[in-house]
Amino acid sequence: MTIERPFTRRQVVAGLGSAAAMTALGARPAAAADWQAGAPPQWATIMKAAQAEGQVTIAAFPALADKMAAAFKRDTGITMNFLGGNTAEQSVRMEAEARAKNLTIDALLGGGRELGAMMKEGFLNPVKPQLILPGIQPDAYRNGKLKWMDSSEIYNLQGSEYVFGWLVVNKDVVKLEEVSTWKKLLDPKWRGKIASYDLRGPGPGQGSASWIYRAFGMDYIKGFFIDQQPKFTIDNRGLVEGVVRGTTPIAFGAIQQEVERFRQQGFNNLASCCPMTRRGILRAVTAC
Repeated sequence: MTIERPFTRRQVVAGLGSAAAMTALGARPAAAADWQAGAPPQWATIMKAAQAEGQVTIAAFPALADKMAAAFKRDTGITMNFLGGNTAEQSVRMEAEARAKNLTIDALLGGGRELGAMMKEGFLNPVKPQLILPGIQPDAYRNGKLKWMDSSEIYNLQGSEYVFGWLVVNKDVVKLEEVSTWKKLLDPKWRGKIASYDLRGPGPGQGSASWIYRAFGMDYIKGFFIDQQPKFTIDNRGLVEGVVRGTTPIAFGAIQQEVERFRQQGFNNLASCCPMTRRGILRAVTAC
């Protein structure tokens, strides 16, 4: 999504940022040499103005920085400055800058928190009108449709999808049958041994906790997130590292990207699982 203000390079950011996400959503990406093929006449004007400014500032996952910035510079000649860090913190910063009318962030690749007050108060610049390249039209995507996070389908294009396990456990410390139901997680022996992505702000912890609340009610929420004394964090990598080391052998709200990163480094003591619901439906139990 982008911030509302007069723009030139921002149109390039929206268009190219969406194009970069095509593979994740099943689009048929164009070859590097022809990514501008078929562009409408106004594209040349947009590119010229953006190249005159010479740089753009993006807030996004740090892991994207090097490769995305290099590809952007290669394809456009424009320098992409990356603001890495936690997306929740980036969202707060972007909102504060918008309200102060002192913007340093041109676009944010985030999770949708901004669709609350920022969208309603007119701070966000519509992305949809800026998607003018042929390669990012709906027919280039799976099922011929773009995915949006906002119901108006103009502000926040969904650029990727990923899967994370409800729980990630250290299988050298925790046997999967010991956490095969959500009720078993309330066992006093797990008190202080659970870590969770902080559900007091946006992120995988909050989204998962919302499902837990709908399934089991407030008593379970209190039992799990208060009585069991989980350690809250907004560090995705640190959340999984605690499981690997066994300091917090159970993690709630960990993203699979970090699980895979540790696996690639040779750690084989991780398992992701989803306990049974109270209706007795086993949703998933898979060893990593």
